[in-house]
Amino acid sequence: MKHFNKMTIGILTALTLASYNIAFANLPTDSNTSTNNTNALVNNVQKYISDSAITAQIKAAFLKSSILSPFDIKVVTKNEIVFLSGIVDTDTQYSEAVSSAESTPGVKDVNADQLTVKGSSAPLQDTYITAKIKGAYTKASLQGTDVSVINTHVETKDGVVYLSGTLANPQQMTNAIEIAKSVAGVKSVKSALTVQ
Repeated sequence: MKHFNKMTIGILTALTLASYNIAFANLPTDSNTSTNNTNALVNNVQKYISDSAITAQIKAAFLKSSILSPFDIKVVTKNEIVFLSGIVDTDTQYSEAVSSAESTPGVKDVNADQLTVKGSSAPLQDTYITAKIKGAYTKASLQGTDVSVINTHVETKDGVVYLSGTLANPQQMTNAIEIAKSVAGVKSVKSALTVQ
């Protein structure tokens, strides 16, 4: 592994600053155009930082998981959409990865088209839908929506979602059903949820 000395780091820093100065120096002097260009640059930087933060959070969650390895799953975030790729050993790992990514604050959607289970030729669409719903429940709960993440059991067969479990109140039931219906790919939701 290469080690950089202080002089090398100083040169790299100077080159980086010089490139920023050149970029800003080439912006038009017209105040409206300049403001628009600056705003666009700021927005792009903010998106990049947001995407990077989302990716870092997901990788950290994978690292904390007892069944996932951040080295088996590649995570890329573009415009708050997370793309997972790689090969995992089991459907459970696949589900955990999708659910964990979906539950991360700031994530708009999760694409797991390039995430596969080793030795499996079975389609993972139902597993994907179940994982997305579980992740959506976790995210909704973190955002203050009354959802029982633990007591709501989710199973998907051919795009039909089956919900079961005993919940604390009718609002939890309503929220669980509505969130499940909102997930892309869900054909219908059949609820066997009950209230204590």
